[in-house]
Amino acid sequence: MSQPYYEGLSETVLANPSVKLDFEHEYELFFAKLASTDSARCSKIMEISNRLPIAEGSRTFVAIPCHAKEQNLKRTLEQYCKQTCFDFEILICINAGPEIDELDFSSRAQVLEAEIAEIKSQFPKLKVHSFREHFSDNVALGNVRSLLTEIACTCAKQRNQSDPIVISNDSDCVKLKSDYVETTIRRFLDRSMLEYAAGRSVFYSSPSDVESASRQAPELWIREMIIELMDLFNQKKIKSYSSVNITGANTAFRASAYLASGGYDCSVHYGEDGDIYHRFIAMRCRSTEQYVDDLTLKNVQSSARRLLNSVLEGTKVFLTEDDFTLSLGSDLNEQDLIRKYQNNPHLLQVDDIKAAAKGDLDAQLKIKQRVEQLLRMSLLCKKQWHASTTALVLKILDCMGIVLHNQKNTSNPLRNWIFVSNREGNIEDIQNIQIDLAKSQRALRYLYSYYGCSPS
Repeated sequence: MSQPYYEGLSETVLANPSVKLDFEHEYELFFAKLASTDSARCSKIMEISNRLPIAEGSRTFVAIPCHAKEQNLKRTLEQYCKQTCFDFEILICINAGPEIDELDFSSRAQVLEAEIAEIKSQFPKLKVHSFREHFSDNVALGNVRSLLTEIACTCAKQRNQSDPIVISNDSDCVKLKSDYVETTIRRFLDRSMLEYAAGRSVFYSSPSDVESASRQAPELWIREMIIELMDLFNQKKIKSYSSVNITGANTAFRASAYLASGGYDCSVHYGEDGDIYHRFIAMRCRSTEQYVDDLTLKNVQSSARRLLNSVLEGTKVFLTEDDFTLSLGSDLNEQDLIRKYQNNPHLLQVDDIKAAAKGDLDAQLKIKQRVEQLLRMSLLCKKQWHASTTALVLKILDCMGIVLHNQKNTSNPLRNWIFVSNREGNIEDIQNIQIDLAKSQRALRYLYSYYGCSPS
């Protein structure tokens, strides 16, 4: 475990990694340190907490960062209106950095606040509270998540509540299971030592949801299948202590453990979720089976806008930190991207799949070529290629029913691929990926089935 993850840990866990944490004690330690290092931030947290009308007895908070340009907040809040329990408070930080001016920020914030007010009037049971934060410097997601979490902790402390649970979601979680919040709370009630839990954030939906982005843009669904299988096999390979599947859109933790971990790194924009995950691991000196479960929460479905944009632009699935920071998801409108996708004849369309199912050879060839390109772009996230990577890719292809041409007739068909590296030795391109369409009928049948086509 890297040394930085131990920095900022509470003296309580440094003295005894197996200690049972006390919320009030950890709160006093955390905020005493914060007051000495950043008194202005400490005062801001107290001021916001004092004016939020949090109900007495609330022990669960849903923390949602929301950029001022966000277009999915109302859709997201509607998912919480459908929950099987309402024993939770939603905290929303409407935020932006200097990329928009004060007048624009105020105007956009008013629109979002009106959406929140409308939802609250329609669903009085839903307890939603928002506040604004217009940062003078570039906003870091770690900063926003930490602000939300520490306000939740302070609200609980002010109302003499015992150790609350904080659920971290995003403002574009456009689909949640109706029992998502209830089962998340139940995980912690049933496991008294559990401190941190996580689940997947996916972009696709069930085949019956014909209005979903994945049903309208097939390459989005294929790419998501590749990503999901990569995550699945990485999890099986690593088994635990892996941040491969950690996302701030779907995590939950006890407030006492958050405070003892030292909290989010406020300077981190991309990867703040993985960073705090490793802090929870470090806090318990890796003996975490009782404390950390990174595959226990139900899936959330996030807006597909960023992944769909990468399909349109032909870029890698996994962006670098700079790419992520410069391509803010809230700038993207999913419906506009779907229309742009459907107007591009070079991309795989639903009509192509229907034609292929009826035996159109040109349509089948287009499927082959586009899937080859999607594999290429998905695998370019691997900077280095090892034997374990080859095994991973072969498993993915087998699960998808894809069979490669084996021109060299070797035991490993990936030896037909040509890897192009840059001066640093990192993979820059993968060439000669060729699918054997005649032997990949299982993959075609799966594709036809998802899009409701019956092969001739």
